[in-house]
Amino acid sequence: MQTWAKGDEMANLEKLTEQAKAHLGQDETILAGLLGAYECRVLGHNSVRNGALFATDCRLVFYAKKMAGYDLESFPYKHIASFEAGKSMLGPHIKFIGSGNTVAVKWIKGDLQPFVDIVNEHLHETIMQAPAADVSVVASDPTEALHRAKGLLDAGLITQEEYEAKRSNIMARL
Repeated sequence: MQTWAKGDEMANLEKLTEQAKAHLGQDETILAGLLGAYECRVLGHNSVRNGALFATDCRLVFYAKKMAGYDLESFPYKHIASFEAGKSMLGPHIKFIGSGNTVAVKWIKGDLQPFVDIVNEHLHETIMQAPAADVSVVASDPTEALHRAKGLLDAGLITQEEYEAKRSNIMARL
């Protein structure tokens, strides 16, 4: 696994990595990991959970250790409709739409770009494995299919005309 943290951060990431491995598939491999804070809703209220975001060979996984357990959320690459990363005054952040959920991880520790490169490579592979004519069918939810098609357009993997055709196809299914 590639990591891009320093000192205590590295030790914390390694500890979370070992704990997260117990929840992965038998042949699943963690390729990269970053520490950060995951924005989520708990019991109807906005919350932030500190933990690690892992890129495996088949999905993104957010793992956080709690006093009496853990939180784990999984996002298969084939269900990620869009993926973005950036840096603000508060530091690096990642945002993506996966399985109909908007996921935001902020206050990321370490070098973001190598992690983003690994994720983009796997997203590209997933897109290339899906039949080009059936990208709109990859998602059973039309909203997810629209997000996925828009993600393809934004990533430069399809043209505006191809996007419009996919969009029309999806809208016709509603």
